[in-house]
Amino acid sequence: MASTTTTPPTTTYHFRVRMTCSGCSSAITRVLTKTSGLQSFKVDLDSQTVDVIPLAGGKVEEGGAGFEEVKEKIRKTGKEILEAEIV
Repeated sequence: MASTTTTPPTTTYHFRVRMTCSGCSSAITRVLTKTSGLQSFKVDLDSQTVDVIPLAGGKVEEGGAGFEEVKEKIRKTGKEILEAEIV
């Protein structure tokens, strides 16, 4: 019997963030670049969104960055978070 492996679903943190210029998006990019526990992220000025894929599905005990940690890092840039969700 053939064995099948299933890939666990990817956890994504989705944020709508008020960004008015490239400086805003650059500030968020800088802080996320310095954040450990992230697999990848995308900051999109045009759609005013930030999508973050944490390592280990966001499980802090396995080295992933937690949702609240990432949210706080973005908030500390001074940008207003309009919406935040885990998808």
